Amino acid sequence: MLHVQSSDGHRAHARWLVVVLAGAAMLLGGLRADASESTPHLDPDFVPGQVVGESLLPGLGVRLVDAPIALREDPRAQIYVVDHLPQGATIVRHVDVSNGTDSPLEVNLLAAPASVEGGWNVPPDDGRSEIGAWTSVEPPQVTLAPNERRRVRLTIAVPPEAGGGERYGVLLASAQFPGQVGPTSVTSQVGVRIYLSVGGGAAPPIDMSIDELSPGRAADGSPVIVVGITNTGERALDVTGSLELLDGPGRLTGGPFEVAIPQTVGPGDTSTVTVPLDQGLPDGPWTARVRLRSGLVERTAEATVTFPQAAGVFDDPVPAHPVNRTPWLAIAFLLILLTLAGLWALGRLGLAESPRLAKPAGEEDEEEATESSLVA
Repeated sequence: MLHVQSSDGHRAHARWLVVVLAGAAMLLGGLRADASESTPHLDPDFVPGQVVGESLLPGLGVRLVDAPIALREDPRAQIYVVDHLPQGATIVRHVDVSNGTDSPLEVNLLAAPASVEGGWNVPPDDGRSEIGAWTSVEPPQVTLAPNERRRVRLTIAVPPEAGGGERYGVLLASAQFPGQVGPTSVTSQVGVRIYLSVGGGAAPPIDMSIDELSPGRAADGSPVIVVGITNTGERALDVTGSLELLDGPGRLTGGPFEVAIPQTVGPGDTSTVTVPLDQGLPDGPWTARVRLRSGLVERTAEATVTFPQAAGVFDDPVPAHPVNRTPWLAIAFLLILLTLAGLWALGRLGLAESPRLAKPAGEEDEEEATESSLVA
């Protein structure tokens, strides 16, 4: 007959095991955070179109006010509408529209389709846009006094029959400004991008690879590096970042140098970003280390490059090698420690539950007698 010891020490081991397993589950759950839950608008008396303050931007401006709770650390989600919704769900966002001029403005607001083919672009609206059909703006027109800012409500309702995948759009604000000469006028447009993923479960993965580096010189002779990238995830990217030069002639270093223009890259697409460098840099060779990011995703890679001497010339691309600068190794190490701690706790419990050797008749187990008296 097996005897299970139920001392406080073993109960403590069991509690420790529960804590370890719960911690691992929370860590893994945190890595799969969904962006569908959004920050609420806390003002119960909010009226769409109401004045909320003075203009914070020059000219005609728009600014996203709220973002998904799960993406509050994502700088991309602070300026664009980025979300993942199941079919039949609805989200509400708030956008400030401002007039940083000395004249009143009539501002028209509407949701228009966008595309990420070859980069971010807004094609003419043919009236068949899903984003346009799913999105409403309250109010669709606001009158802004000079240096005034008003807040509007943006609602996106995904129909139950919608197919899966990511849609792209933009909340456009347009206004006419008086022309400088004669009765002509100039139309100005600004907008907030919309990246809306539709489907059940967690949001699709976001990832990219840095494939190659092409050293060259611009027409004025200044060195540049063109970085080839691939979107290996299932959502669009807005790629920016920086580059450092290491191990140069005479152990020189340079940078960091910023990407000139961020690039939007659709799922599965390849593209490039350009990093302009200082005019006086030696030809090399250099170790070029580039760090690119889109939202919370960051990737680092490096390659050995030498710049051509002639202006307007680019050398053949050099394959880039990944540099692991992400926290995944640290997370994996922590998970291993948690697993080992769990196995240790299980081993301790197993020792406590092992059978005891039978004792000669008439000899009473002192500990068992004590436990029996406590039960009685």
